[in-house]
Amino acid sequence: DQLTMKAKRQVEESRTLQSPRGAIYDRNGRELAVSIMVKSLYVDPEVVKDAETLAAELAPILGIPEQDIKGRIADGGRFVWLKRMLEPAIVEKVKAVIDKYNLNCLGFVEESKRYYPNDSLASQVIGFVGMDDIGLDGMELSEDEMLKAKSSEQFLSTDTYGRPIFNSVFSKNKYEDGKDIYLTIDNNI
Repeated sequence: DQLTMKAKRQVEESRTLQSPRGAIYDRNGRELAVSIMVKSLYVDPEVVKDAETLAAELAPILGIPEQDIKGRIADGGRFVWLKRMLEPAIVEKVKAVIDKYNLNCLGFVEESKRYYPNDSLASQVIGFVGMDDIGLDGMELSEDEMLKAKSSEQFLSTDTYGRPIFNSVFSKNKYEDGKDIYLTIDNNI
């Protein structure tokens, strides 16, 4: 019935799961491009209670001026990126701030980050990927459909403050990796 559906919408949140791109290897199986999952930080401005304190705590951790953080919060809305593709040590520091103030206005989204272990080796052939995991040049662009995995929607159960409930974070939704590509080039040559 309608009341049941309304209650379900209030305690269930939909998030799009991004999956890692497939790897690109040379003909000997050496990695030329690989993806790992990293966390990106967002804020829900409508839930922020003290923008001054939040900005003061996060600015030194994220390397973003306090004014920029306060400006993003002042823009309003329900979802604003603070910083994308965070290193694990920074994620832990942000989690400590979340725990310290019992914040429900900050959250993380997992995104795929591309690494090129050999730096610029064969970069004209391999190409590169933009911030939103879209191939922009070379094989990354021409084989984008194959390398990029399908994103899927994940439903999380949340408490009345919008925080994910522990069991729902480990739901049955799994990542589906993109397909790997082996090139005919040799990394040594």
